[in-house]
Amino acid sequence: MKKIEKKDWFTEGLKVLATEGFAKITIDNLCSILKVTKGSFYHHFGNVDGYIESLMKYWLEENTLSFIERSNKINDADKRKRILYEMAIMSSIKEEQAIRAWGYSNKIVSSYVQRVDEMRLNYVAQIEKKTGFNNNEARNSALMLYSLLLGIQQLSASIREDEYKEIFNMIIKLSNRHESV
Repeated sequence: MKKIEKKDWFTEGLKVLATEGFAKITIDNLCSILKVTKGSFYHHFGNVDGYIESLMKYWLEENTLSFIERSNKINDADKRKRILYEMAIMSSIKEEQAIRAWGYSNKIVSSYVQRVDEMRLNYVAQIEKKTGFNNNEARNSALMLYSLLLGIQQLSASIREDEYKEIFNMIIKLSNRHESV
C-alpha cells in the first residue's frame, strides 16, 4: 500500500463531493479511490466524524482563510475586493454547492458553513468600511454581495463561464460606487 498524507484525503474528499456528492464520502469509497486500507483512514481520523471535521477545517482554510490572507496583501480596498472575487470565481462551485447541501443533514458540516459564512461576511464588511461605507452600510453591502455570489453559484449550471465572469465584473463595478442609497 502507498503512503498518503492527510492532505491527500482532503483533496480527494473535495473531488468526491464535487463529482459524486456527500453520500459518497464513506470510508470504503475513499479508501478504494486512494488505494489504501481502512487502517490508514482510522490512523488519520479515528472515525467518519473525525474525517468530516478535518475535511471541513481544510475547506475553511483553503477557501476562506487563504483567500483572506492573499487578498490582505493588497493595500487598496477596491483592488482587494476585486482579487477576493476573482479567487471566488476560480474556486470550485460544485464543492461549495455540495458542502452547503451536506450542511442540511450533517451538524458538523452545518457548523462549518455557518462559520465560513460569518467569516466571509465580516471580511467583506471590513473591506467595504475601508471604501467609505459606515458600519451598517458595510454589513448590508457585504450581505448583498455574498448573497449574489451564493445565488449565482446555485444557478451555475445554467450560466456560462463568460456570463459568470461578466456578472462578477458588474457586481464589482456596482459595489465600488460609494454613494449611499
